[in-house]
Amino acid sequence: MLRHDCRTSSSYSVATVSTDRSRPARLSLAQLTIADANPLQLIDAAVAGGFDAICLRLVAPLPTDTVFPVVGQEPMIRDIAARLDASGIRILDMEAIWLMPHTDVRSLMPAMELAARLGAQHVLVVGNDPDQGRLAANFAALCDRADALGLGVVLEAMSFAELKTLRQTLDLLGRVRKPNARLLVDALHFYRSGAHPRELAAIDPTFRGKANWR
Repeated sequence: MLRHDCRTSSSYSVATVSTDRSRPARLSLAQLTIADANPLQLIDAAVAGGFDAICLRLVAPLPTDTVFPVVGQEPMIRDIAARLDASGIRILDMEAIWLMPHTDVRSLMPAMELAARLGAQHVLVVGNDPDQGRLAANFAALCDRADALGLGVVLEAMSFAELKTLRQTLDLLGRVRKPNARLLVDALHFYRSGAHPRELAAIDPTFRGKANWR
């Protein structure tokens, strides 16, 4: 089992590993590891740490969170693209869209369009809406819009969000059944939810996506 346990300030870095066995496993540096870094600093940190990719935060996950302004900032966007090209670092996913009761999926399009423009592969999504019908509708709409941009969607259960268990996450994926939607398993939240590794073996292979190790 791959484990990456490198401290930066007070947080852990997160190794994001593709579970597609047709390609080599890749390590991606999550924005949360150095949350106050701007995108250029995050790319430089990924190079210094021997990572292959980054997970770039383009939207604030929660209303109280802050995010370095990138969307609509063409000079910064050009600098990011140039730094990615020069370093060989890629963007594995755009993080993280929290689907809340007030979420307007259409308002997320500029960020997703930029993610696609910069070569991101996925959009990371967390479900935080107690209305399961609305959550499913918003998730389906987001998957459709992401698919039109060539982006995959990875759905993560978080122990402090409404969608907090493996079973809840798989139920949502099963209801929506979008071809670009996959499961993201975060080892920390997985164990906090009381799940057992044997449950992973029973997962529909079409839902298997990525794993986060902290």
